[in-house]
Amino acid sequence: QERTLEIFRAMGRELERALPDPSPEQMERLTHLAACLAAEAGILPPSAPPPELEMLNEAAALLQAVINANSPPREIEGPLRRHAPLRELFDSLWAIRESALALANGDISVKITAKGTMAGALKTLQAHFNHLTWQTQRVADGDFTQRVDFMGEFSPAFNAMVERLASSVEALRQKEAELTAKNQELELEIQNRGLAETALRESEERYREMAITDHLTGLCNRRHFYVLAENEIKRTFRHGHDLSLIMLDLDHFKKVNDQYGHDCGDRVLAEVSRVVTNLIRSVDIFARYGGEEFILLLPETPGPTAAEMAERLREAVARACVPVGQNMVSVTVSMGIAGMGDNQDLRDAPKEPLEMLIKQADEALYASKDAGRNRVTIYPPAEN
Repeated sequence: QERTLEIFRAMGRELERALPDPSPEQMERLTHLAACLAAEAGILPPSAPPPELEMLNEAAALLQAVINANSPPREIEGPLRRHAPLRELFDSLWAIRESALALANGDISVKITAKGTMAGALKTLQAHFNHLTWQTQRVADGDFTQRVDFMGEFSPAFNAMVERLASSVEALRQKEAELTAKNQELELEIQNRGLAETALRESEERYREMAITDHLTGLCNRRHFYVLAENEIKRTFRHGHDLSLIMLDLDHFKKVNDQYGHDCGDRVLAEVSRVVTNLIRSVDIFARYGGEEFILLLPETPGPTAAEMAERLREAVARACVPVGQNMVSVTVSMGIAGMGDNQDLRDAPKEPLEMLIKQADEALYASKDAGRNRVTIYPPAEN
């Protein structure tokens, strides 16, 4: 340090001879240089930089943050805020930053408000992206004539992709045309087979219906009634529920045929079938038993309830009329009821419960006939 001080003194004497009358600016500069050298030599502490240099460094750091930092300040703080050119540059960099980040994130609709060369470059890039988006949409809509010539190395790659897409789509169209022709042939064959199968099913269904349905009344026939009734009676025995059976026979039906003809008789049978069907439940089994005789099975129905139903049926049949020329033909019906509720004979598990029920209901029916017809009798009929 002593040697350094001696050197400084020698330098001072040389400067006094070189600058006998320095200006204030020269003195300030020389003083600053001397302080810097003294600080480097370890004689004096480092001197603070000039205020102008410190503000310049602060401004540079601020602008650098806008360019590189993840979260730069949104406004200028402190004395630098009063520097109008710096504020203008700061705002321009922020506008360019936001536009560039928006484009980088795929927002090509961002409004670029900055001006100058960099902002113009961003606007050009934005215009390219917008036009490329439009062209891509056109390609998606099937326009394979689109080509790009303004995106550098991307352009040939894009154009090659569009050409390959055009070739692939054309190949697919050809395949689709071939498949369409094949499908049409298959559909025609399937349609023909379907029509044949439908006709066969309809024929089978028609024959099946003919086998189980009475063609005049549309009711199930006697044979099918036996199948349905036997299943219902088994279920009734299994659960110990009630069940009733009603035999119905039209009164003096032969007179209708003799007086008005068999066609009128057929219409009377069909009308009686319609009237009864409209009054019974969907679970009840109603069938034409033969000639002018019908049979009705009422599941889950005790004798008294069956008797009430029979009375409603009897009254409804008596009110029904069939027009024949100038005349209205009506008939009455006699009924016999047998039930399983208190029927000890059936509770003893006979071999043929349905036949026994029919026999008992038929006996009650003849009791109604003998008592004057157009009435309901419950088995066992009262003795005269």
